[in-house]
Amino acid sequence: MKISGVFKEYPDIVQIQTTSRCNLACRMCARKLHNPVERDISWDIFKKIVDRIPSFVKIINLTGWGEALLNPQIFNMIKYASEKGFITYLTTNAFLLNRSMQEKLFKSGLDSLFISLESLSFGTSNSWMHPYSEKAAVNIKSLLKFRGNRKKPYIVLCVTMHPGRADNIIEIVRFAKRYNIEAVHLARLNTAHIKKLKRTSPKEDIALWRKCIKFKGKDKLFISLTEFQFLGLTGKFPVNELCPKSYNYLYINMDGQVTPCCNLPNYGIGDIFKDSLFSIWKDSKLNKFRADQKIVCKDVCNLFEYK
Repeated sequence: MKISGVFKEYPDIVQIQTTSRCNLACRMCARKLHNPVERDISWDIFKKIVDRIPSFVKIINLTGWGEALLNPQIFNMIKYASEKGFITYLTTNAFLLNRSMQEKLFKSGLDSLFISLESLSFGTSNSWMHPYSEKAAVNIKSLLKFRGNRKKPYIVLCVTMHPGRADNIIEIVRFAKRYNIEAVHLARLNTAHIKKLKRTSPKEDIALWRKCIKFKGKDKLFISLTEFQFLGLTGKFPVNELCPKSYNYLYINMDGQVTPCCNLPNYGIGDIFKDSLFSIWKDSKLNKFRADQKIVCKDVCNLFEYK
């Protein structure tokens, strides 16, 4: 499918892989597919990468196939990117988010914190999900209490939509309302890398999203959905044909290799230390990926396949 003139002149979002280490081994996660060498990005390399990111980029995501809080320099990294003028966010499973971590998090100036949360009740999760942890739930409540009336970080609970979990997800929405959390994101399950995984249909996803919207009522809580993440781009072409992510985003791994997606951490389209981000964005390698993405991503990701 030929597309011309519909993608942005430059990306708004750049994701930097800050670690490949994780304290969990969730069966649904595609991390094993990439077979990462477990290590952290160094402080010096991180600074050099950020220094090469131009001001037209708005957001830096400091997460990449691991638990960001395992990197001992993560709070310095947040502060450094923030002081450069970038909006910062990261994703955590909250297992490590104790009071000491919370204090460092607030001092760093992080703008948004995404928390992967599958269940608030023991026994309601299954072997394919993020494991239930009372410790994580306690850490989240402690974080919210410690935040008080401060506006940052903006907190998003990320819930993966496994079949048969509608009531459990409503419970998480109820929790978000009770503790004045800003948003809940309903994440579509990627099944491309594990064929035996089952997921709900887009129609069922939207029905659950509407149920959550109705349940929250007039509360200011924002409910987002994977299918609606790139509305500004998906309106320009059918998502059944193209994933919209590569039209507003780039990923940079710990070696400085730029790739079109976090799901393709080793699919290099440029080197941030040799090439400008703008030239990589305009290069034929990225355009070739966009043309071939259905073939390249066949066994890696199917989040934006709605057929």
